[in-house]
Amino acid sequence: DRSVSTVSIPAAASTLQRVQDTDWMYRTPPQPHTEERVHLWPRGKVLGGCSSTNWMVWVRGNPADYDHWANQLGCNGWGWNDVLPYFKNCETYRPNPNSEARGDSGPVKVGYIAEPNPTTERWLRACQEYGLELNEDYNDGEQFGCGRVQVNIYKGERQNTSVAYLHSNFERKNLHVRTGCTVTKVLIAKGAAPTATGVEISFGSSSSCNRRTVRAKKEVILSAGAVGSPHILMLSGVGPRNQLEQHGIEVIKDLPVGENLQDHLMLGYSNHSKLPITMDKADTFYNIARYLLCHRGPLASQGLEAVAFLNVRNETKAPDLQLHYVAAGGHNPEFNLNLGFPEETNADVEYAFTTIPTLLHPHSVGKISLASADPFEHPLVDPHYLEDPRDVALLREGLKIAREIHNRPALDDIRGEQVLDPELVEQGLDPSSDEYLTRVVRKWAITVYHPVGTCKMGSRGDPTTVVDSAARVKGIARLRVADASIMPSLPSANTNAPSIMVGEKVADMIKKGWGRQAHRVADPSA
Repeated sequence: DRSVSTVSIPAAASTLQRVQDTDWMYRTPPQPHTEERVHLWPRGKVLGGCSSTNWMVWVRGNPADYDHWANQLGCNGWGWNDVLPYFKNCETYRPNPNSEARGDSGPVKVGYIAEPNPTTERWLRACQEYGLELNEDYNDGEQFGCGRVQVNIYKGERQNTSVAYLHSNFERKNLHVRTGCTVTKVLIAKGAAPTATGVEISFGSSSSCNRRTVRAKKEVILSAGAVGSPHILMLSGVGPRNQLEQHGIEVIKDLPVGENLQDHLMLGYSNHSKLPITMDKADTFYNIARYLLCHRGPLASQGLEAVAFLNVRNETKAPDLQLHYVAAGGHNPEFNLNLGFPEETNADVEYAFTTIPTLLHPHSVGKISLASADPFEHPLVDPHYLEDPRDVALLREGLKIAREIHNRPALDDIRGEQVLDPELVEQGLDPSSDEYLTRVVRKWAITVYHPVGTCKMGSRGDPTTVVDSAARVKGIARLRVADASIMPSLPSANTNAPSIMVGEKVADMIKKGWGRQAHRVADPSA
C-alpha cells in the first residue's frame, strides 16, 4: 500500500475514496427515502482495508454497546470487561500511557492532532456553552461530552493496520501476503459435517482469469468486511437458500448471511467562516513543503478534529447522536462527495466550518444480496436508509443542535452565513423550519461508511445469527469470520477501533482453540 503515495498523508483521506485504485466503488440502488439517490459506498481495496482510506478517527464506543451484545444478543464473552483488554492490547495511547483504561504497548499508535486548526478550540468552547461537558478521554469508559478527536496518526502519518500489523512481520515464514488477486469462494468439503478446506483465488478482475486453490491446514478466516465477507460466503454456498438457488449456487448451509445490515448516516451543517483560517485552502506550497520536510502543519491533520457524544432519545445508556467537527466546508468536489453536499450548495463558499450530526443507532436495517453468481459482479447493497421515520427525526434534531452550537458566542468572530440548500430556499422553505430540515436530511444524508452486522454473531440457537460467539460459521467446521460483519449491532463509534478489537479477540480464540499460546491480554482492572 506504500505504492499509493497518498495513503499515509492524513489530509489526503478524502482523495482515497471513490477512486478505482483504492476503493471497491460499491453503490446502492436508488433509496426511496433519500429522494431516490444512489449512495456511493467506499470500501478499502488496499492493504489495511478501510483503515487505509478512512479518516483515522479512533473511538471504542460505549460500555453499554458491548454489554448489550453479551447480555441481550447472546454474544457470550463480548461484554465491556471482556473486550476492554483487546482494545488496550491493540493500541499505544501516547497522551497518557499510565491510564488504567488505555494500552501502552500495542501496535496502533493513538493520539491527537499535533497542530489543530484554530477553529477547533472555538468549537469545543461553543459545545461547552451549549451545555456539553469537556471530556478529556472519551475512550476510557465515560463517553459523553465533547473533546478533541483521538486519531491513529503518528508523526504526521496514518497508522493503518498494514503499518501496525504487517510491516514488521513481512519476513515471518508463516506469513504470505498476495495482492492483485480476488477470493472467489471458500472451498467446503460437503458431507454430514461440512468443513472449510481452503479458498479459490483468481489473478485478475474477471471470471476468465487464472484461478488457483489455496488449501488450509487448520482453518479459513474471512476478514473481507461487511460487504466482502457475506458476498464470499454466499458465493460458497452459505447463505439464504432462496437467494443461492435463484443464482444456481448449490446450498451447503442455509443461513441469514447478508441480513441485519446497519450503517451510520451523517450530514453536514456549515457556516461561512469570516476569517480565512479553516483548512479549505491548506494545500499551499508552504504547507506541502512543510509536510514533506517534517510531517507537520495542516496536512498532518485530516480536518476532523473534534467530536461530541449525546443521548437525545434517552432510549439506551449509550449515546445515540455523535457530532463530528470538520474545520472546513468551502467548495471542493471531494469534500462535497464526502459530506453529501449537493454540488451547487456551497459553490460560492471559500472558507467554512462544519458540524456533522451522525446517527449512531439507526432503526432502519438493510441487507446485502447477490446480483449474480459471478464473483466479479458487485453484490447488491441495500441499506434501506431512513426507512424508519425515527431516524429522520433524530438527524433533524442533530441539525438543530448543530445550529445551536454554531450560534454560541465562542464562534462569533468567525461565524458567517449558514450554508443553505439553494433549491429548497428557492422553493420558499424556511431554513429554520422542520420541513426544510427534513428535506435536507433526505437530500443530503450519506454513509459514514461504518457498515456492520451482515454475518451476525450470537448464540447458535438464534435463527438470525451466522456465527457463534467464537466467530465460527454455524454448521461449517473450520470456518470463521473476523471483521465488522459479525457485530450484531452498531457500536456508538467509528468502527475502525472496534473492528481491530474484533481481530485481536478472534485471533486469541483461534490460538487458544488450537492449543497455542494466546496474546498477552491486559487485565481490565489493571
